Amino acid sequence: MDVGALFQQLAAQYGYFGVFLASILGNATIIFPLPAIALVYALGSVFDPFWLGVSAGVGASIGELTAYFVGYGVFAMAGNKYRESRAYKAASGMLKKYGMGAIFLFAATPLPMDVIGMVAGFQRYNLLAFFLAMLPGKLIKMWMVAYAGKYSFGIVLALFENAYLDY
Repeated sequence: MDVGALFQQLAAQYGYFGVFLASILGNATIIFPLPAIALVYALGSVFDPFWLGVSAGVGASIGELTAYFVGYGVFAMAGNKYRESRAYKAASGMLKKYGMGAIFLFAATPLPMDVIGMVAGFQRYNLLAFFLAMLPGKLIKMWMVAYAGKYSFGIVLALFENAYLDY
């Protein structure tokens, strides 16, 4: 089954709740993101971008908890084995130095949220603090994507349609 088609069907059939579900699914994957953010961009031209950003941001935050729990479980199974990896050391250093600010930064930007989420779980970072730092970052990110879609999706679509007509 085509994941993009599933996300479109969820949004078309269930509206904001469908976007919420698609965002949970799209952010629950580890390392390989699913195209939920592209759906938010496209739907920004159809739905109210504010509420679209809220539903997508809350869903994305819930979905990202998967990375936290994977990190939590890896610690229980593997102990200190992963503490020597370069990615762990970098993310761990940021988390120790900047705490909730690092989590917010990773959530609000295209930085790999899965990495900081797994490290937070691995370090037994407080789950509520992790979620409360991530949620505003995801909301801001999804609002930016939704409003970008509102103001530019038609232009991008026209550019692609014209590009295909030229060939």
